[in-house]
Amino acid sequence: MTENESRNMSLRDVLNFVFKYQKRILWIFFSVFIVLAAVLFLMRPVYESTARIIIQIGRENVYTPMTSDSQQLFDFSVDQRINSKVELLTGVNSIERTIKALGVKNVYPDIDSRPYVATRFFNFPLPSFSDETDMQKAIMLFKKNLDASRKDKTDFVEVAFNHPDPVIAQAALAKLVDIFIQEHVNLYQESERYKFLVSQVDSLRNDLEQSEANLKTFKSEHNIASLFQEKTILLELKATAEQKLLDTQSDISENQGRLDSLQSSGTAEFGQETDLNPISISEIRRMIAELRLREEQYLNDYTAKNPLVIGIRKEIRTAESLLHGEEQAYHDKAKLSIIHTLESLHTKEARLLAKHKDYDRQLQELVDRETALKDLERKVSINEDNYKLYVKKLEESRISKEMDEQGIINVSTVDPPTLPIKAVKPKIGMGLGIAALVGVLIAMLVSLYSEYFSHTMNSAEEVHRWTGLDVVAILPDAEESSEKKRRISQGELA
Repeated sequence: MTENESRNMSLRDVLNFVFKYQKRILWIFFSVFIVLAAVLFLMRPVYESTARIIIQIGRENVYTPMTSDSQQLFDFSVDQRINSKVELLTGVNSIERTIKALGVKNVYPDIDSRPYVATRFFNFPLPSFSDETDMQKAIMLFKKNLDASRKDKTDFVEVAFNHPDPVIAQAALAKLVDIFIQEHVNLYQESERYKFLVSQVDSLRNDLEQSEANLKTFKSEHNIASLFQEKTILLELKATAEQKLLDTQSDISENQGRLDSLQSSGTAEFGQETDLNPISISEIRRMIAELRLREEQYLNDYTAKNPLVIGIRKEIRTAESLLHGEEQAYHDKAKLSIIHTLESLHTKEARLLAKHKDYDRQLQELVDRETALKDLERKVSINEDNYKLYVKKLEESRISKEMDEQGIINVSTVDPPTLPIKAVKPKIGMGLGIAALVGVLIAMLVSLYSEYFSHTMNSAEEVHRWTGLDVVAILPDAEESSEKKRRISQGELA
């Protein structure tokens, strides 16, 4: 058998199979098609209401630190931001609030008498065996028929809701969008922040007023006009006192040296006329000097035993004795004068040291007051800065609160929910096509099943294919042949 003959035989077998089971195929096809078409036409129409929302970057995506005046932080994660809004929109809380606002019976009138499948496909009630409450079933149905997704990579979110009633579909979606926007406002609203800032501003105002009052009281108690000027005057006085103290100590050292010198020698040798070196001593010294000159002249002319030499030497001894007495008297007087001077200088030194110590004490007190004043001024400055910062943030929060109340947010409805006119389900044309395809497939599968499990051979080709023998003749069934003859004869007689 050639390949062409095998192909022709296969095609002939298919045609034989079709003609053999044509009645069964047609019966099954029309049965399945009619049943599916009936189900299709019995299905309750479903209408889809759509809306489009835009989610932009707004103040909700800006974080403002409350404890400092640092730079604001922006959230640029678009995908996460939009996905979060979609989850909020399709969340159970939003759906539950929507159903409560519209009423369970208004959204799903037959929710308590029929299950979801019956409500969807048929128009007659079926008993419900679920233990769920009407609200839980309504939420499940609502969520199943709700779809929200981001449009490509834009800031738009498309929302669709399916319902057998087009008016309810539009109303439910509109209410859901309104509740979603309200939930968004509540989520990002500044009411609690505003209350907190109001309390903080009041508290900081009191702190600022208290610190200012403390500073004013401190200045009044210590009579502080200008700490810098007062400190400058004290430093000048201290420097003057230190210089006087140094001069006094120098004088003490000098006089102490003179006193030590006088005490170490029996007599003082005065070089010039002063209060301690009077003219009388100078005259005596000059006289002794003249006498010594005369003595030398006499010795040049006379011998030592000459009365003139002896007389002049006697005069010299008398003058020296007188000089010694005078010098001793004035030496004691000089020592006493220096001692009195030292006592006066020591008294002056003690007074200057006390004054210097008092200046140090006053300067230390001034430094302490200056430190306390700086602390008070710093506290006033800090309280003032905090007060200004929170007043600024309070104003920002107040503006944000006003914008929330006016509905000025970064989420808005671009296309409001539409009132659907044409049902999206069922799709009659597509449904009938699918019903026809399913009918053909079921009819062919049933016929193939019957053919596969059949134990008869209906053609010479089948006999040859299964047994390998050629068919010589085909004899009709006796009963079938007699029945055909009878029918033919009856037809002819008729």
